[in-house]
Amino acid sequence: MGAGYCAPSTGPWASSEPPSSENVQGHNVEIWTMRNLRIALTILAALATVAAVAAGVQGNTTATLLTGIGAGWLVCAALMSWDLGAGVVLAMLAGMGISVYLANQHLAVLHGAVSICSVNETFNCDKVNTSSYSELLGIPVALFGFGFYFAVAFAAALRRMGRDRLAGLPGIMVLCGAGAVAYSALLAWVSHSMGTWCLFCIGMYGLNLLLLVAGLLAMRNPSLLKQHSEGEDRPGIVATIFGAGGDRTSLVMLVAGLAIFALSVGVYNGQKRAVEGPAASLDPAALADAYHQPRGQVQLSGSEPMLGRSDAPYLIVEWADYACPHCAIAGGGVKELVGEHSDIQLRYKHYPISNVCNPHVGGEGHTTSCEAAAAADCARAQGRFWEFSDLLFKNQRYQSSEDIRFMAKQIGLDMAALESCLADPLTAQRVKTDCDHANEVELTGTPTFFLKGLFGEDWVQIKSRPALIEAVIEAHRSGIELLPPRPAPEQGH
Repeated sequence: MGAGYCAPSTGPWASSEPPSSENVQGHNVEIWTMRNLRIALTILAALATVAAVAAGVQGNTTATLLTGIGAGWLVCAALMSWDLGAGVVLAMLAGMGISVYLANQHLAVLHGAVSICSVNETFNCDKVNTSSYSELLGIPVALFGFGFYFAVAFAAALRRMGRDRLAGLPGIMVLCGAGAVAYSALLAWVSHSMGTWCLFCIGMYGLNLLLLVAGLLAMRNPSLLKQHSEGEDRPGIVATIFGAGGDRTSLVMLVAGLAIFALSVGVYNGQKRAVEGPAASLDPAALADAYHQPRGQVQLSGSEPMLGRSDAPYLIVEWADYACPHCAIAGGGVKELVGEHSDIQLRYKHYPISNVCNPHVGGEGHTTSCEAAAAADCARAQGRFWEFSDLLFKNQRYQSSEDIRFMAKQIGLDMAALESCLADPLTAQRVKTDCDHANEVELTGTPTFFLKGLFGEDWVQIKSRPALIEAVIEAHRSGIELLPPRPAPEQGH
């Protein structure tokens, strides 16, 4: 009997014939190369981690973040070299962590908070994370990323445990990785245009690239993701997407991603509502403390930006300053009320707290507010006031002349018309008129809201809590008889 030969039944070396000496030699070289790559990546990951810790001990924030991000990439890459499935899960968990931080910071910046990666003009997460590109349909883009990373991590974890109905995962990883890398390139271009970078966003760019590389490796050798059965057919990407042949990869990822995304949006919206405080009672006695008579007559020029139906029975007038943090919070909440209730209209009036353009203020105060207000009025002339106003409130620490013009470009304003409008004395006069009207009601700060519709044509001044404003309107809408407004309190009380 001749000498026997045992050939591997699966994998790239599967064959019914003995391999040639050239194949054996090539196989040995590949094993040697992979072993050295694993060792090199592991050593580099360890060194980068030590460097990040050392930078942190020295208190160098920029160096800590840069080396920390690099260490994170290397740790994920090293684990992928030893166990591709586990490495993919770790990389996606890191992406989820960054997404949660950015989503929370997107909300916190409205309270004047500063991100740990907003260290200078070059590296400023907050500026990027509050730009017009940071939201989609009013939801932070970071939450979409959170759902995406969870879906990939969930599917990769199941595949690693041998779920044979997820054989199409390599192809989906390539598709998702390519899309994520393309989107990363778009965001990188936006950051380049802004002249500032978000380090945590860069961290996600690297994770997206690792996902694409992992998908390509798994396409070449599916067993790297711990396939359950030998000789398993791997469906193509198109077949996987549509669930052909019983593959459930796309379905599992879609359901998991949407579920966690919906949950995260719910938590985020709950945090936003918490900013405004608990819902107010509809008891007339409790609500009576929320409003009082104005100190003068509320005047409208007719040129105020308007949101909502022109014939809405409830009219809110807001005076605000673009450098005022509470204006960003309260004004955003009132805008949401208008979007949710068709019987509420909002009109906006400027009150920059700076004597540069407001003669009723004693000091320079918010020196950027005057130009921001003038630019917003010019955006109104082009029909883009509310978009521009939102950007100004989201970027309160970045309202230099250059920043204002960059935001104008973001929303597509005609820049020549903007410059002409800013140079027109009538623009400054419209801002001053709003300030003069504020002086008529003895306005003392921002934001200040007035409401008409509760007591016929009479106005009331109402506290700047959107939840309270909504409760007062809801009580009146429901037929509850509200107590007459009390006289305006003495100044300083």
